[in-house]
Amino acid sequence: VNVGESWSKAATADLFGLRALAEASLGNLDQARQTLAEGVEYKADALYVMKTGAQFELLAGNTSEAIAILNKAIVAYPENMELRLLAAKAAIIAEDASSARGLYDEVIAAEPEKLITRNGRQARIGLTKLDILDKKFDQAHENLKPLSKMNPDDPEANYLAGVLAFEEKDYDAAEISLRKILKLAPNHEQTMLLFGAVSYAKNEFEQAAYYLSKYVSARPGNLKARKLLGRTYIALDQNQKAESALRTGLDDASGDAELLALVGLSAIRSGQAQSGITDLEKAVALAPESSALRSELAKAYMSQGDNEQAIAELETVIASGEGAYQVQVMVVFAYLRDKRYEKAIASTQKMLDENPD
Repeated sequence: VNVGESWSKAATADLFGLRALAEASLGNLDQARQTLAEGVEYKADALYVMKTGAQFELLAGNTSEAIAILNKAIVAYPENMELRLLAAKAAIIAEDASSARGLYDEVIAAEPEKLITRNGRQARIGLTKLDILDKKFDQAHENLKPLSKMNPDDPEANYLAGVLAFEEKDYDAAEISLRKILKLAPNHEQTMLLFGAVSYAKNEFEQAAYYLSKYVSARPGNLKARKLLGRTYIALDQNQKAESALRTGLDDASGDAELLALVGLSAIRSGQAQSGITDLEKAVALAPESSALRSELAKAYMSQGDNEQAIAELETVIASGEGAYQVQVMVVFAYLRDKRYEKAIASTQKMLDENPD
């Protein structure tokens, strides 16, 4: 850094702080820390020395140290709203949503009347995210409204509007917001994922498969997306595609019971009954408390005529205290298929006693 002879210590320190941030952005972290240390020598409490120092602490996972630096910086530079935005980010990492909300409110309160600056926009975005997490949907709408009015094509605001509508199960509204983003950025990954989920919720499975497959191709390690893609293919009766998409995920998540169960179901539906049952048995072994998995395994046993094992699985479900009506009905049909009529009658009578109406 070329330091001017007439520069103040604060200006020189800030220059080092900015230089350090630029070096870190290029991936030169060791050099960045050395540069920042030089800035500290000139003036430890210079604005960009403190701000960059806090960012480096956050990067290193030292959240409490970052918060301590930012608290001092806000006292020293009370008019700087960027410090409050960074402090809000640190508070969220520290799971202190209340402090984050307070900092965002301070940024908005400092805005000129009837004007939304870049900092004010970021504060409203931050508050909207917190509102959605806390399911304060009315507040989220209020925070988004001025941003949408200011710029109807704001991608970040539209994405959050899509998330908000999805959480409210207003899937048509979610689709409208997300299409605005895809029109500008057709390969935006998070939007493709959410649009796929919205399409799945609307039973528009062809559309869901298109966007989810694009997302999974870009992010193959996202198991949640891969499972949803598998469910979509199953809904489309494209069971071989489902099994292929799902089984690939087992390379990194062989201990995921839900994934194993979906692989098993898709295999059974594509005609590989024994392979599918094996996967379902592994899933139940991983999550023995899951009534849903045991019920699916029982259905698979029944489809292969193994009524004895089906009954054993279903009775385990009932014994766990989750003897839902549908599970009891399945037990009766299993007894009938096994020609154990007295057991079927007894089970039916028990259902009538429990549900006289």
